[in-house]
Amino acid sequence: MAAVLAANDVFPRGRLTKTVLLGELGLEGRVRPVRGILPATLAAAHAGFTRAIVPLRQAAEAQLVEGIEVLGVASLDQLVAVLNNKPIAN
Repeated sequence: MAAVLAANDVFPRGRLTKTVLLGELGLEGRVRPVRGILPATLAAAHAGFTRAIVPLRQAAEAQLVEGIEVLGVASLDQLVAVLNNKPIAN
């Protein structure tokens, strides 16, 4: 979904560079937790990603991985705000 939004200039395409997106997007636009967030974040850091955007409820767990910036989002709207460098609305 993020690639489609970037292709439609909802946010600059370059904002996805070295960023891994982890989580499940529900039909209502919520970002849901997924299993294995810690090993997935660790693998992303080892693969050279510098930022991980994860489900908000799993951000603390993902932040245990050193060397990668972790941001938690609860919805697609929050993801778009993060990628546009805007404050996240609750």
